[in-house]
Amino acid sequence: MKNSQTGFGTLGVVILVISITLVVLGGVYVWSHRSGGADESPVANSQNQPPKTYVDTAKVFEFTYPASWTAINPPHCCEGPAPDPLGQPSQVVLTYPNAPKRSTDGTSSDYSGKNTVSVSPIQTKSRALSYNDTFKNAEKATLNGYELLTTKTTEQYGYQDHFFLISNGVYDIVFMFRAKQTTQAGLGAAAYDESDKLPAIRNIVNSVKFK
Repeated sequence: MKNSQTGFGTLGVVILVISITLVVLGGVYVWSHRSGGADESPVANSQNQPPKTYVDTAKVFEFTYPASWTAINPPHCCEGPAPDPLGQPSQVVLTYPNAPKRSTDGTSSDYSGKNTVSVSPIQTKSRALSYNDTFKNAEKATLNGYELLTTKTTEQYGYQDHFFLISNGVYDIVFMFRAKQTTQAGLGAAAYDESDKLPAIRNIVNSVKFK
């Protein structure tokens, strides 16, 4: 009789230990998956955010750009277009996350000191004066009924700039982006390669609409 009771007692202990082990392992599994989901959610949320829309105050053109980017007018302090007293569309600078500095000391001729995308509207009749040499040998195409010119500089001077011009025949919108730069670009120049941003910039150019 004692042997029978001892056997049942041992079996009960074994079952109890197995049950506790399963509960502990289950808790660890759930906790680890919840932790992993928390780390991934910000990325997913960022990717799911709709793009922003920039409309200049002169109501000449608009375009969309990634939600994590910022559109700033160089003389202006905040995001969004700055009013032009003459009613002309003004230049805008697009900044993006983790953009590299153009110079080793952090200074640059642009608004932020970091690599940016400049967007410059000009009247088409002034193209020859402002950008004739730049787009002299550009690739020509039609985009959404608008004229599109694309070109890039060689890397012989230590940098490579990409230019996109889209026009409705009255205004040209010129996008300029420095995709690559080496220390040979000038005194204090920082080296970087941001060529992976070109697809996003092309998407911005493709979204341009004239009002």
